Amino acid sequence: MPVQTIPPIEKMTSDQLADLLDAIQIERFRRCTEPSPEWHLKVLKERELVRKGILDNLEEKGRREAIEGIRRGIEDVKAGRVKPAEQVFRELEEKFGISHDD
Repeated sequence: MPVQTIPPIEKMTSDQLADLLDAIQIERFRRCTEPSPEWHLKVLKERELVRKGILDNLEEKGRREAIEGIRRGIEDVKAGRVKPAEQVFRELEEKFGISHDD
């Protein structure tokens, strides 16, 4: 069986993270000599806490990226690296052959 490369956690999708958590849970179950119902509940609770933490981290990362994008946009405006909206719309209309009646 080929070895599967695991991407860094911060680059994983939520589905990949869920699969990883499932694999960890399965491995913990496999290594447990006498898994009890309490043990299963503990593992499920841990899994949900980890998943929530990962999702919270992804949401925070998204907020940081959005703020950084806004900051770059403001810097572009201050530096004059922008075009008027009318010009952009006109260029898009010409590029894609869009016409609209006024």
